[in-house]
Amino acid sequence: MHEEFLILALIGGLISLDVTVLGQWMVSRPLVSGVIIGTLLGDTWAGFKVGVIIELVWVNVIPVGVAIPLDVSVVSILASSWFLIANRVSMAALVLGITFAIPAGMLFKMIDVEMRRRNVFMIHHVDTWVKNGKENRIPLLIYVGIILTFLRSFVFLYGMLYVGWLIIAYLIGVLPTSLLQGLRFASEVLPLLGIVIALHGIHFKASEAIGAYVQTVKGKK
Repeated sequence: MHEEFLILALIGGLISLDVTVLGQWMVSRPLVSGVIIGTLLGDTWAGFKVGVIIELVWVNVIPVGVAIPLDVSVVSILASSWFLIANRVSMAALVLGITFAIPAGMLFKMIDVEMRRRNVFMIHHVDTWVKNGKENRIPLLIYVGIILTFLRSFVFLYGMLYVGWLIIAYLIGVLPTSLLQGLRFASEVLPLLGIVIALHGIHFKASEAIGAYVQTVKGKK
């Protein structure tokens, strides 16, 4: 089990680099990362299902500029892993996996914000190097940033995978049947909820665009 967690954390750490640090090939999107984790754990369809749900809910959330949204790749990786490792037969495990993955993603965001805040101090070193004609050191600082980002994600995912697995596996064994049935029903409703949220986001953006166009036309008149 520990080897499985180690491999998942390593892959998750590499996937997390795609968010903003390296690549940005959209591998970190829940739809893709969920499939990757599902394939590694022997159930591509289950990973796809988790990824689709999370992708639909957060499809309009992207890291642009200084905005630091919830890292949905971490949410997808944890939810898919917990579901497939804890009890892939019970759909209640899917709902519990997503439920616990969301606050875990929020915690990861707090760590990310703190890490970026500390990165500001690196700018002073860059200014000093430029003044002293040592620009060749700047690429080294970039590589260090990539490594630290990977290590942050790796350590966080490894710890959370173990803790979450223990909690979800325990809950599946002790929760009453009626509650488990309710969670199974929720697993069927979640995709519909995701579609509604995605459509709402599209409608909201369309309304903003139309409103801006109308205001522009009025201004010209």
